[in-house]
Amino acid sequence: MNVTTILASDWYQNLMQYIPDGKLFSFRSVFDGIPRIVQQLPTTLMLTVFGAFFGIILALVFAIVKINRVRILYPLQAIFVSFLKGTPILVQLMLTYYGIPLALKALNQQWGTAFNINAIPAAAFAIVALLLTKQLTLVKLSVPLFFLSILERLKPLVVLG
Repeated sequence: MNVTTILASDWYQNLMQYIPDGKLFSFRSVFDGIPRIVQQLPTTLMLTVFGAFFGIILALVFAIVKINRVRILYPLQAIFVSFLKGTPILVQLMLTYYGIPLALKALNQQWGTAFNINAIPAAAFAIVALLLTKQLTLVKLSVPLFFLSILERLKPLVVLG
């Protein structure tokens, strides 16, 4: 059974008759939007899964750089993480949506490449923004967990010694 069929059935229409239409705030408008929200749920889940997957990969790279204190990459990683820590997800979405096409346009002009800026789907920008958000959270969690796992492995040595 399709989601649209379930939401378009009689029970939903009967429920909508009992919801009052207020002057200041309309609950009916909220419930009218539910079918459109449910139809876009697979897209939302896809963006979240892809953002989390690529965020885990980037967080792993950043955690390795942070743990090993790679000479050139460590300060870049620290600046990147501190910048992302202070920006909300909406700002990150806007930076990726407007910043990636500008960066590609600059590459096209500087080196004569032929990146088609208009061919980038909007979902790619959302995945990049979610990737940055997930990566930041995972980097903050992964380094302390790494050190805790090392301490757990060393605990028997300390007790025996």
